[in-house]
Amino acid sequence: MQGASTNKLSVAGAVVVVDCMAGWAEDIVFGALTSGVNKPTFVCLNIVLLLCVVTLGATLLLSIAAYPFLVPHLAFLLMLALGLWALIIWFVCNLGMTTSEQQRKELDAGTSEGPHQNDKKAE
Repeated sequence: MQGASTNKLSVAGAVVVVDCMAGWAEDIVFGALTSGVNKPTFVCLNIVLLLCVVTLGATLLLSIAAYPFLVPHLAFLLMLALGLWALIIWFVCNLGMTTSEQQRKELDAGTSEGPHQNDKKAE
């Protein structure tokens, strides 16, 4: 009996996690389509860049013993990735952060006018 309630709880928890992840994915898409950067887009960007740096670092560590001639190249690529990460963070800070709700309103305002609204005014 207790096992059944535990399963129901874990399924409900999984549904909540899936809904939360769907909301984040939707916010990332809105962040790509509107001006400004929202928190989910910023977090996703940092995770991707962190994984890039970790991958290059692991490749550098593995190549020290196996392929020492690759070490300078991989070290240079690692420095480029770190520089890219720093420049993207600087650019986003200068661009400004916005909320997902503001981006949704901006996107909704653009779609309510329609693409041919200006054509009718010109006639």
